[in-house]
Amino acid sequence: MEKEQVKAKLLEIESINWIPEREIDWLVEKGEVQTFQDGENLFEVGEKPTKMSIILQGRVRICLLQNGALKETDILLAGNIT
Repeated sequence: MEKEQVKAKLLEIESINWIPEREIDWLVEKGEVQTFQDGENLFEVGEKPTKMSIILQGRVRICLLQNGALKETDILLAGNIT
């Protein structure tokens, strides 16, 4: 995704679109865009968070392993920040 596309998507997010444009530009420059495949894990249970993630497109399923089976606990959509 090109930097201008990332900036445009960030500016669409209500919870951060009030941030001064120079700060959004900084985030675009310093941030890293990651793409994940369907079913790929973004993190594991018990893993300590080391970065902020902003979902720009798609969705993220949050699941827990319960009694040997995955149980969906939440779905995060584009615009969510973790």
